[in-house]
Amino acid sequence: METILPYQASVYVTVLNIIQCIAFAFWINEARDYITKEEFSLAWALCSAVALAMILVVWHRYVNEVQYLWIISWSDTFAPFLMGITECIMVFFINPKVISLDKFVFSMILLQFLASFIYESTYRKRAMKITEKLYQTFYSDYPKFVSCLMNFLQNYDRWHFKIFTIYAGISLALFIIIISFPNNWNEVIFPIVYLVEFVGGEALGNFQKSLHNDKSVGPYFS
Repeated sequence: METILPYQASVYVTVLNIIQCIAFAFWINEARDYITKEEFSLAWALCSAVALAMILVVWHRYVNEVQYLWIISWSDTFAPFLMGITECIMVFFINPKVISLDKFVFSMILLQFLASFIYESTYRKRAMKITEKLYQTFYSDYPKFVSCLMNFLQNYDRWHFKIFTIYAGISLALFIIIISFPNNWNEVIFPIVYLVEFVGGEALGNFQKSLHNDKSVGPYFS
């Protein structure tokens, strides 16, 4: 029990690193092909920035949040691979001259719904008795810390399930707008909306900041 947490964290992070590197490699390849053709558009630059930001945010969140794990199941294997596949699909759709913006937004909807599902699944696994027992054994000298930490992790996962569900709903609304009212300005405005959403959300509500600001568990990390 004392070895399972660091072991799982190291193995899981290694797999996630590989998957994100593949998505990043696809992004580099798409950017290289576009730049070597000596073409440039603001819409392409913004969509590329959104795709890159998503890859970085996914990697950053996984690396931070899987410090606190549970008993690994097959869903934990499928989830990061599905996330990587969806990211690669998004990268394929970043050139608005080749593929319409609605496909890029649709891939974003899939990604956000997948993130919502992952947080809901994580919440349920952290609420399991065996997970609580795992942490009680690992932090046997700090029983009060275990209680505070488990409450924080479950609240964090539940909150982000709601957040990403809302984000997916917003993306669905944007998708409908694009289909109903096609306009060249959409290719500039909507990627900016996503950049503000991702960068701003990560700056205001990232895992480490939430951990330190929590009233119950935060003092342990001060």
